[in-house]
Amino acid sequence: RCLQGTRKSVLKIIKNWLRRTSRPICWLNGSAGCGKSTIAQTIAEWCVDKKRLGASFFFFRGTGNRDKISRLIPTLAFQLSTEVEGMEPLIKGTLDKEPSILNDSLSYQFGKLIMGPMIACSKKKWDILKRKRMVIVIDALDEC
Repeated sequence: RCLQGTRKSVLKIIKNWLRRTSRPICWLNGSAGCGKSTIAQTIAEWCVDKKRLGASFFFFRGTGNRDKISRLIPTLAFQLSTEVEGMEPLIKGTLDKEPSILNDSLSYQFGKLIMGPMIACSKKKWDILKRKRMVIVIDALDEC
């Protein structure tokens, strides 16, 4: 996590994005070793404190399953199922109907395990898109 008093300007930009923009993606990029992972961790912790973290995945090369892209969608789906009311039974239903879905493309998994359930939940009683922006933090995608 960022040391107190450091990275103030970039953290402010990201927090303002979370509060004000209609753009759905904030992409932090920079050269290796410039602190992107530290910033991502700090933002993820800030989102936890604000009850806005939907899910996170921090890739890390050579560390068990944290360097496998195949673990990304299932991990995010599981975390979202614990944070978003009503998502768990929808995700379980998809897995019951399509037990081999984890062998399908990431795009297909994303649609069936994340987007579909989130849209279904937002049409019901849970409408996070209008109330408060929920954040998914993905770090070091180049490590997989």
